[in-house]
Amino acid sequence: MIKKAIATALLLFAALCTVWAGGGEESTRSDSDMPEGFDWRRFEGTSIVANFPKHGHYNAALDAA
Repeated sequence: MIKKAIATALLLFAALCTVWAGGGEESTRSDSDMPEGFDWRRFEGTSIVANFPKHGHYNAALDAA
């Protein structure tokens, strides 16, 4: 009985995860879709810092770039 309840809960959880994942299309906006007067230069000199864990998959992806 408990095994059946756990299996049902896991199945429900897996089904809900697929719904929450979305699966929607990525944005296809281009620069021409930006409002007139949008100033990209205001971000000039700004840095973005990304931290990745030390792991073989991440290292391979960074080395390939």
